[in-house]
Amino acid sequence: MFEDIFVIAKTYPTRSKKYKELVCTAGINRSGEWVRIYPIPFRSLEEYKQFKKYTWIKAEIIPDSSDPRIESHKINTTSIKILENIPPDKEWGRRKQLLFENTKVYTNLQSIIDGATKTNTLSLCVFKPSKFLDIVIVNNPIEELTEK
Repeated sequence: MFEDIFVIAKTYPTRSKKYKELVCTAGINRSGEWVRIYPIPFRSLEEYKQFKKYTWIKAEIIPDSSDPRIESHKINTTSIKILENIPPDKEWGRRKQLLFENTKVYTNLQSIIDGATKTNTLSLCVFKPSKFLDIVIVNNPIEELTEK
């Protein structure tokens, strides 16, 4: 099925034996439902199909039967069409509206954990904590590239 997806998050590329390099992407559809798309060999895509975050794309996706998370889908990369990028300059309000007014915002962490572990009904969401207790920054060493 073809779906319009507003891309909100993209992972850093990870190495893969089969695809060389992969990206996992998450976004919401026009109904405000979360969609995870994996695998995407992003840097191998034609340049005109390489989308940025905060971009509406249209693509053919199918539920990923190998991933039990409800939002997970595979994508037909040849079907990707970029519809509209919503740039940050003067458009933050529009981005906020798309994300916070079209999706459920969770404030209870336990309900998220229960949805992910007990009922398998949730693995992507917007979480608004009541307060921040701490911010910890950990410096990870850069992994050395190998021929493998």
